[in-house]
Amino acid sequence: MITVNSEEMPWSEGMTVQDALDACHYNYSRIIVWLNDEIVEDKASFSKIKVPDGSRLQVIHLFAGG
Repeated sequence: MITVNSEEMPWSEGMTVQDALDACHYNYSRIIVWLNDEIVEDKASFSKIKVPDGSRLQVIHLFAGG
């Protein structure tokens, strides 16, 4: 199991940050992700960074307003 924004979800071998985002239907263009309290700075690396079992992901959608 992993936790995404305080919600538990199933984990699978080889799961990436992008896989977790897709499973949660997070498809925002501006997004910040922390994996176990470390920021994942490069959005292009979401599909390369593996999520270990038991991990915590914190996802924030950025938006502008006026």
